[in-house]
Amino acid sequence: MLLAAILCAYVSPSPGQLAGEARHARPARAVDAVLAALDEGQRDRVRLRFSDPTRRRWSRGPQARSGVALYEMSDDARDGIDALLASVLSHRGRERVRTVMREQNVLGEHEEGLGEGYYWFALFGDPDGDQRWSWRLGGHHVSMQFTYDGARLVSATPFSLCTNSLFDARKEDVGGKLNVIEARGRLARELAARLDTDGTAAAYIGTTGNDVLPLSEVRDFVLGTPDGASGGGMGTWAAATLDELVDDYFADYSEDVRRALGLFADAVGPMAFAWMGPSSDPAHLRGYRIQGADFVAEWNGGRGHDHSVVRWDDDYGVAPAAPAARVAQGDEPRSSRSVGILVYDGAELLDFAGPAEVFSHAGAMLRTDGEPALDVFTIAPDAGVVRTQNGVEVVPRYSLAKCPPLDVLVVPGGVLASVLHDAETVRLLRHLASRAELRISVCSGATIYGRMGLLDGRTATTHTSQLTGFAREFPTTTVLERRFVDDGDLVTCAGVSAGIDGALHVVERLLGPDVASHTAGFMEYEWSPAGQTVPPSHRAQSHATSLTPPTSRAESLYLGAIEKIYERGGPVEAVRWLQGAFDAGLDEPNRVLGDRRLAPILANPESRAALSTLLAERSTASDVTMVPTNEIDGRIVVRGRVVDRAGHPITGAAVHVRQADAGADLTSIRNPARFAHLRTDAYGEFAVTTTRSGPSLGTPNVIAVLRVQVRAANCLTFDEVICLGDARALGEAVREQVGRVAPLDVDDGGASAAFLFLELEAATPDPLRAGGKTQ
Repeated sequence: MLLAAILCAYVSPSPGQLAGEARHARPARAVDAVLAALDEGQRDRVRLRFSDPTRRRWSRGPQARSGVALYEMSDDARDGIDALLASVLSHRGRERVRTVMREQNVLGEHEEGLGEGYYWFALFGDPDGDQRWSWRLGGHHVSMQFTYDGARLVSATPFSLCTNSLFDARKEDVGGKLNVIEARGRLARELAARLDTDGTAAAYIGTTGNDVLPLSEVRDFVLGTPDGASGGGMGTWAAATLDELVDDYFADYSEDVRRALGLFADAVGPMAFAWMGPSSDPAHLRGYRIQGADFVAEWNGGRGHDHSVVRWDDDYGVAPAAPAARVAQGDEPRSSRSVGILVYDGAELLDFAGPAEVFSHAGAMLRTDGEPALDVFTIAPDAGVVRTQNGVEVVPRYSLAKCPPLDVLVVPGGVLASVLHDAETVRLLRHLASRAELRISVCSGATIYGRMGLLDGRTATTHTSQLTGFAREFPTTTVLERRFVDDGDLVTCAGVSAGIDGALHVVERLLGPDVASHTAGFMEYEWSPAGQTVPPSHRAQSHATSLTPPTSRAESLYLGAIEKIYERGGPVEAVRWLQGAFDAGLDEPNRVLGDRRLAPILANPESRAALSTLLAERSTASDVTMVPTNEIDGRIVVRGRVVDRAGHPITGAAVHVRQADAGADLTSIRNPARFAHLRTDAYGEFAVTTTRSGPSLGTPNVIAVLRVQVRAANCLTFDEVICLGDARALGEAVREQVGRVAPLDVDDGGASAAFLFLELEAATPDPLRAGGKTQ
């Protein structure tokens, strides 16, 4: 299918070409790659003037457009389109676009001119110059446009994404995914249902027809006074849902695009929500508009055939308002700030009591018109008494649903289940956190921020006993061993008493060093502004060996597998983590067989069988160690070469080697304690290092029994039992099944070596047994 050539991994130009370039330059480089891959006629059709009137017209309907269609392009050109999309869309955004484009193949069975190749690429202006330019990719149900001023991105809209209910019965044809923008209707209905009486009266603006997107296909628009209910006047629940709905539109963009244009719900300023439908019952919602100071997001549907669009005011070439202008929090100092401290069932007492003491005393030292500089109070998931992990009961001033906007949010650690296992609590807390000027965590409270996605790409810390697991769970977070880590609007603290250090540091930032020093003195707390390193006496003694997070998610999961062996679930759970490591790109499948930390997997029959299956699917290496070298008395290096009957090497043949203990019969070979999966290299060769087990009492001249299976395309399978030693020492029944006896040579290192030369025959309707000889 054509889609296999586009919208996949970042392919063109090449990772090496782009790795060293600034991210904002990638779109221009990807456009250059597309142009280079087009023929002269296609380049003439693609390249248009920036002033061309078609740049300001777009459509979500099934019709031809300016530019060149994907079905006309070469593979190299489509690779360039893929690279371009990878530079501006998130992984989720690309998956959504991919699914919608697949849908067109189903529609194409009923209507001519539809399919995943019917999307047109057009370029307006010169991407290599210092003037305005833009590119557009559009077709039925997908249309996107990005505009630049030289290398600076100034607009990422219009962006329309739609879907069709026809695919309920054909989901296998579109990757098993149905309505990719279903959340945009569901969240809107939830939002409408959460509004109070006044909000409902303001938000519901009457009935509507099928075409509820008045801004979707016009050239220009000017935002006027928004209709509907004001987001600022909504309760916390409704406001949090509105933020989540807006973020669903913005999440289709890459992180670079979102940061460049300030595409975050907490950065777009005041918003209004208006919805339409045949009645004021939220279940009948058929369309809505969310309007901010300079953007609008719209949706209509509700029956599976859903259309949506997001646009910025004058989005065809004039830069939208600078992100700083949309951020609600300014940089000017404030005379008074609110400090909300989360408490919940299971919270650690000192985690929140320490910062509460610091902030309340520091705030009382500085007053404006008699009011403290810091208004400190507690909040909880619900109103009522909260019982801490230490048994102390606390009565919060506010519930999350009724909490006013916060300047500073403090999240303590403890037993996190009451927070993380309640979706509504997470939703409301994330809303407060996203709008706070400063977020602070103490101990395992950092995990709460991490689960909400607020630690992605940030630097943080937590309790020293949890650092390794924390780094594994949040692989994009740089984890440091510090009393506290200041990362701008995020301050994370180590365990328990470290929250006092972090709070004093925040007081120093907000109110000055004198206030911080006087507060520490009042508390008789030894504090140094520079003292961030965790004292050695405070460090937990654990199995953690590194506080620097692994360089990749694959490595994180690999380390997680090692830890899981000694936790609940044991070796079987460890194999599942290894599966995740391989899925994430671990490129050394047989490395696990040489890692002594994973040895318990081989000692457990269930986990050993699961690992064998896993390695058989992933195997690529041609030189493998089956067991840790420091756990064996000697080694046997089995080297082999696989060729066809004409003597040509067979590359990529799958080799499965199983080793049984000395004196073992064929039953134990079928369920061995040691095994390896590998493939032959370009010369048809493979090598595997096995245990050199000592002679047994029953068979003193046999030091190892191996079973080797070799499979290659279009060839007969080679499957033999090999006795490394004196086959005469084996019983008669076993000797009859031994296919060959490999002679042993002693190399300079004192290890035994065996070499197998295998000739595989081509498979025939009447197959002969594969020949082979020992050399």
